[in-house]
Amino acid sequence: MADIRWQRRIRKELEDPVLLLAFQGWSDAAESASMALDYLRKKLGARLIATISADEFFDFTVVRPQVTMDSKGARRLVWPDVRLYVAETPPGQCDFILLKGFEPQLKWRRFANTVLEASHELGATRVVSMGALLSDVAHSRPIRVIGSSSDPQITIKTGLTPSRYQGPTGIVGVLQAMSQQQGMVSTSLWANIPHYVAQTPSPKGALAIVKKLQLLLDLDLDLSDLESATRDYQIQIDKVIASDEDAQAYVAELESRVEDDEEPEIMRIASAEEIATEA
Repeated sequence: MADIRWQRRIRKELEDPVLLLAFQGWSDAAESASMALDYLRKKLGARLIATISADEFFDFTVVRPQVTMDSKGARRLVWPDVRLYVAETPPGQCDFILLKGFEPQLKWRRFANTVLEASHELGATRVVSMGALLSDVAHSRPIRVIGSSSDPQITIKTGLTPSRYQGPTGIVGVLQAMSQQQGMVSTSLWANIPHYVAQTPSPKGALAIVKKLQLLLDLDLDLSDLESATRDYQIQIDKVIASDEDAQAYVAELESRVEDDEEPEIMRIASAEEIATEA
């Protein structure tokens, strides 16, 4: 696998590892999915084990390298990349492989195969992809997490509601479809984010995804810090809406749609099943 650079090798075989993945960019409304994955990375004490080469998969006019400066004034060039982490848990629990980075612009099939080959090498048989999409929902309501799974029992356990969206998808959808084609148990989780607050990073969206993951994977994590950040986020958004009469009226309309039990309009998502059928 020339496209992947191993930083370290795992000394022991991972226990029933699950691949968790999220990407910054098109499928990450309000940074909810990448925030959820980063939160899990820190909570689980995950260690960096590999990076995927940026040169083959990124258009640097779209995702540009960054120039940083240290305390001594020395400049450093930081290239965008995709990073692979491993979190080892106590015996009897599944371990985790976490994939995080910017969504690539080029050679998606090759990129997806690189990711899946690395996952197979580490022993993963399950994959959970995380995303966030824009939707006509009110910020005052609980974040709804929809998705699908190739295992019907997971759908029942988590109460996932499949989306009926048809249209363009991102690398998350491609990876879900290809992993399913290769025999992995594939599950997707998508948080519905109010479109009118999409520019503000949403700990509320991240919390909804993490809670669904806890249910899916039988995790027991202390989420008090993320819950506190969610309360602060809610207060800030409420203040902004309260200062604008038009915004208040619009939110009230969205709230009434939920009360009328209407399904919110989803602006973008494609299921793995649809992609797999057409591939």
